[in-house]
Amino acid sequence: MSRISSALLLLLSLYFTTLSSPFLLPLPSSQPSKTSLSTSKVVILGGGFGGVYTALSFPKREDVQITLVSPSDRFTFSPLLYELATGDCDIDEVCPTLDSIFSEHSSTSNSINIVQSEVESLDLPSRSVKLSTNVTLDYDYLIVATGKIPQTTSPVPVKSLENDEQINSYIYSSKNSSLTGKFSSQNGTWITYLPSPTSSPKKMRTSEAYLSPAYPLHPPPTLQLKNSVLNFTTINDALLLRKKLPTLTSSSTVTIVGGGYSGVELCTSIKSLLNCNVNLIQRGQRILKTSTSDFNVKKSTETITQLGVNVTYNTSLIKSTYSSSCVVSTLSNGDKINSDVLIFTQPSSDYTVPDYGDLLSGHTTIQVDDCLRCVNRVYGKSYKNVFGLGDIVGGGKATAQKTMQQAGIVGYNVLSGIEGRKPLKFKYVDLGEMLTLGEEGVVSGLGGRVEVGGKVGGLMRKLVYTARMPTTQTRVRSLFGDISRAKQN
Repeated sequence: MSRISSALLLLLSLYFTTLSSPFLLPLPSSQPSKTSLSTSKVVILGGGFGGVYTALSFPKREDVQITLVSPSDRFTFSPLLYELATGDCDIDEVCPTLDSIFSEHSSTSNSINIVQSEVESLDLPSRSVKLSTNVTLDYDYLIVATGKIPQTTSPVPVKSLENDEQINSYIYSSKNSSLTGKFSSQNGTWITYLPSPTSSPKKMRTSEAYLSPAYPLHPPPTLQLKNSVLNFTTINDALLLRKKLPTLTSSSTVTIVGGGYSGVELCTSIKSLLNCNVNLIQRGQRILKTSTSDFNVKKSTETITQLGVNVTYNTSLIKSTYSSSCVVSTLSNGDKINSDVLIFTQPSSDYTVPDYGDLLSGHTTIQVDDCLRCVNRVYGKSYKNVFGLGDIVGGGKATAQKTMQQAGIVGYNVLSGIEGRKPLKFKYVDLGEMLTLGEEGVVSGLGGRVEVGGKVGGLMRKLVYTARMPTTQTRVRSLFGDISRAKQN
């Protein structure tokens, strides 16, 4: 690539990134509000894109006290999660600690009080949040960014992480694992639970309620099937897969359930890395069913075909059992697939869903108005001091890009409430999408005016994601990590 081409690529990537930053909003005042006689307490629930980028959007003000509640001590830059699994990135590049993120911004923005805990319940009339640690936080403004509420749980067996020091060395916090299931320490038996077909998510609060103990699995004691069935949605999942991949060979078989962005990136990366047998199970008629880019769908389909990934469309997985040497997956079309590793890319969790009160009222998502203020599901009225963003909000596809845009609006509107100003309405600007296909990538955006594939697309994707990371420190770490790995290769 010529120097001119490289410069044009860099400028285009920076143009993409500039447009996606918290959105040319009127700058909020960094001075205390003249109408406020006391400090306003802002409580943010969630340490993902919504929570972190909203917290970073607040300027430094003496009359605003911010508390962020997260079950994890790390933020996950989820678009790069698969690169953590394949060893292309280190954990601190993809999942920096919340302390490191907010300490860097302490000189220009508010000091963020981080509380590591699950949320137990909200008391909207009394303006308080009860945590699983028996701590109650009072608030003047509440921001709900806790992520998607799972409606089913994947059939993933898990051994008690506390009993496996080797795995623990790859997992920073076993209690935050999204792996589900039970392990009998008496006889070393795996017991896996599959979703019950009669479950009604709207009537149930915990993922345990969605499980049916209909399929106890008993692998032979001599068979080392530990970590042969995995989820792929969290830091822990990526690190478990990172531990598993070096044990596979070109004759191994990996089956991935879900043909969305994670499934497509995983199957192409694993195929390119190991050149093993890779199966992709997709419930719909095409991969990337939520994609708005025909270019990306076309390029991804072509790459999957060229790499030799076996794709089964219009099919779902019914159950998984163990044979003497592998995991046997039964599909809805009657076929059976033998795999050394089975990976689920759909979100699932074993945590208890918090009591959101009238924000949910039997639903699985929160409703917000045009200004991202949460709506009371019973009375249909918006709360002036409660905001929602990210996957927990219903209506349209939730992406990291959309959530980052919402964060800037929410932060601005909270300060507008404190200062007695009119809030801004949120309008999503779809800048496009990017994904990696093995050693290459595809980028499509700006209404189809930018469509780039191949290694150039992969480089552009990496540049844009590096620039979108939350702090200068994480951007520099990611950039130098890429340079170091490039030299080694």
